[in-house]
Amino acid sequence: MADNKAESEDIEKVLKFWFGTKDRPSKEASFQSFWFHATVQDDDEILKEFKSTWERLKGDEKLINNWAEISNRGRIAIIILLDQMPRNMFRGDARMFETDSLALKHALYILDNENMNDYAPSEWMFVCTTLQHAEDLNLVKRAEDELKKLVVEMTQTSSTLGKRYRPLLGSAKGHVQMIEKFGRYSHRNTLLGRVSTVEELDYLASNQKNFVKSVKSLRKDSVESKSFQDSKNQHVEKIHKDLLLKGGKNMKPMKVLVFHGFRQNAHSMSRAFSKLVKRLKGAVQFQFVSSPQNYVVGSTPFGATQVQHDTWEIASTHQRTWWNASDDGSVYKGWEVTVKFLERLFKEDGPFDGVMGFSQGATLIGVLAGLRSQTFNFRFAINVSGGPSRANDHKKMQEEKVKGVKTLNIYGKEDTHLGTTQVMKQKTLNLAALFEDPIILEHPGGHFTPGYWPIEEMAKFILDNQQEVDKFSVSPLTLSTFAEKYSETFKYNGDFSPIGLNSDMREKVLKNPDILTKLEDFLALLAESDPNSERNFDDLLLLAFAFREVNNKKAEKYRSVHDASAVFVKALHALYKFNEKLFLAKLDEVVHLSQLWRELQYLAVANHQPDTPNTQHNSLHHEIVRIYSEQIKDDVRKVASAGKDSDPLLTNISNCALYLPKPKQQADRICHLVKDIAYTIRPIPEGLSEEELKKRKLTTYIGFQKDIRGLVNILDRVNPNKAMNASSQIVLNKTKLTPEERQKILDQPPNGYVVRPEEMPVLPFSSNEFEPLIGFLNLNGELPDEKVQFTRGTIIPHLRFFPKGEDKVPISYEGDRSKADLARFI
Repeated sequence: MADNKAESEDIEKVLKFWFGTKDRPSKEASFQSFWFHATVQDDDEILKEFKSTWERLKGDEKLINNWAEISNRGRIAIIILLDQMPRNMFRGDARMFETDSLALKHALYILDNENMNDYAPSEWMFVCTTLQHAEDLNLVKRAEDELKKLVVEMTQTSSTLGKRYRPLLGSAKGHVQMIEKFGRYSHRNTLLGRVSTVEELDYLASNQKNFVKSVKSLRKDSVESKSFQDSKNQHVEKIHKDLLLKGGKNMKPMKVLVFHGFRQNAHSMSRAFSKLVKRLKGAVQFQFVSSPQNYVVGSTPFGATQVQHDTWEIASTHQRTWWNASDDGSVYKGWEVTVKFLERLFKEDGPFDGVMGFSQGATLIGVLAGLRSQTFNFRFAINVSGGPSRANDHKKMQEEKVKGVKTLNIYGKEDTHLGTTQVMKQKTLNLAALFEDPIILEHPGGHFTPGYWPIEEMAKFILDNQQEVDKFSVSPLTLSTFAEKYSETFKYNGDFSPIGLNSDMREKVLKNPDILTKLEDFLALLAESDPNSERNFDDLLLLAFAFREVNNKKAEKYRSVHDASAVFVKALHALYKFNEKLFLAKLDEVVHLSQLWRELQYLAVANHQPDTPNTQHNSLHHEIVRIYSEQIKDDVRKVASAGKDSDPLLTNISNCALYLPKPKQQADRICHLVKDIAYTIRPIPEGLSEEELKKRKLTTYIGFQKDIRGLVNILDRVNPNKAMNASSQIVLNKTKLTPEERQKILDQPPNGYVVRPEEMPVLPFSSNEFEPLIGFLNLNGELPDEKVQFTRGTIIPHLRFFPKGEDKVPISYEGDRSKADLARFI
């Protein structure tokens, strides 16, 4: 009797510590923090308080059975002491699992013989997790089923309880998946002395679930922790190395572009594919892109359906769509804008080996592949929960199967997003049918359920499409021009590998690879090369681009574009000195082929000669000015010819205006590059008086700046890197005011903050800084019809202001006051 009393006290001690009460926990009781987020202090306390009890109980089955009989909660105490507490007491040690089987018997007894509604929800949960810890698929699946019952009951009780218990299902699914895949818990292998397979190591490297990490000691300096982490690090390194080395062959790293679905964006896709990204780290670079077009209420991805979602009635700036379909799906408004946007992205950030798309993004892949354009030359695609385009403009391109693009097409067994499961499955099959030899996979989830996506199969499909890297593999005889060599070289991602070099140059690079990374070695190669050989010059020009690639990577790391371009520009300028005639003859082609707009201004600075007063006499400076000027004029013409009613995004203009140096920046300060470009685009006639010349220069400069601002505004809107910026949004079907609505707004009294603004402090500036503004006022009899901004000061037409010392009545300056009056108020 006395023994039973002592054992009852031990049972009560275990339960009170674990649940925070000696009585049965209430249904609403919160989780204890150490259940799922234990600290070193928590583990130490449990070890101190319960290790002796655990050791006493584990070797005495009769005593265990006695605990089960003397208390109506004895079996729960057994489960906690023998299954849960060892995971705290011996974390990072094989003893974590030593008494699991002893606890399992009593968990099964409770489930087989008792009503779980007689137990607290938290007790029910730990009964299930005891089954979950067994490396037995039937038991683990039973645990998952029981947890589903628990979650349903808690959700029906209250949304708060449902939210608290729902995460258990994700963990349960993870346990089932690992047992199904490997027949054991692979994360225990190191502690139990078991040898892991390559597949297990690969799986663990990309799996970050809490139960996988729970076997690691919380002590950073523990032997177990260090051993486990070292082992994992070695495995991860081996996996990543294997990804890039198949059968002893170098495999080139790949680039994959990812398209989001309807009302999603790049960020939501990056989260959805995070497991795949980690799984292929080192072998694949994923780029997630957002459409430049906003979602607006009333838009549909493929046309009207009987299925409607409440969330479609809400629009926010982060929700994007690749097009807006008409109700019958025959017209995809905005898809032309999307194509232009992606053409720019492919040219600037490509080439891409493959693409992935979800839902509307998968349909977009079908459209791009159907265009059969050299721009969209991806080799493989993964289409998740997509369908073929219904637009009339796309029907003809879908009549013939797309060749040369391997596809993996995936649908969810429970997908009812836009129809029945059979309808959604058929959409995927129809999209797959657009391609030759498609692969089709089913996953057990619904529409957007990344946790159910077949990540391993997706990773294998991508890796199967890796290509071997064989540097200098293309015969130099077939590549005679710089354009051919450049295009072939930059078809490949990864490290810079020049293709098409002549045999002599090829041997020199193979003998000394530092030519591609060290400027001094490149310059030494120049010194020993024949300056009169155009073929040699083309090879040297191609090799110079090695420094652009290397330093672009530095720019990504250090966020310093100028510093990263410096070495590349030095290499280019050395080539100019090496053979001025050939360099100038090829510069225009090189700039347009490789989009060297940013580096071109740095080249002008590097070429500047301080002792030469007129840089226009310098042949390289003159050519740089000409190239910039011709491109700006061409872009301005394209915008003007498009007309006011056309979408400016459809104008195929270059990026030149984005990288044109700004006034007073280094390139303009040192060599007057902006001024020379402005005067070339808008030439000033000879024979003008001093006053007329001054006026003409000013108007020329203002007009030039206006042209540049217009181009930059368009480019910002189509810039993939700014697609999520609120300032560059495009709204489809933008609401337009009727004349009556507009007049009603205009008839409203002006806002008091507008007509009576609060005074703001004015910072003093020197009179020299106002010289452009004052000079303009002196040269012009009337104010301009549009806003004109100067270094200091801005002229705004029909400006309303309050003169000092007068009644606060708004006065409009429309020529009825002298410049002296205006100056009085500046």
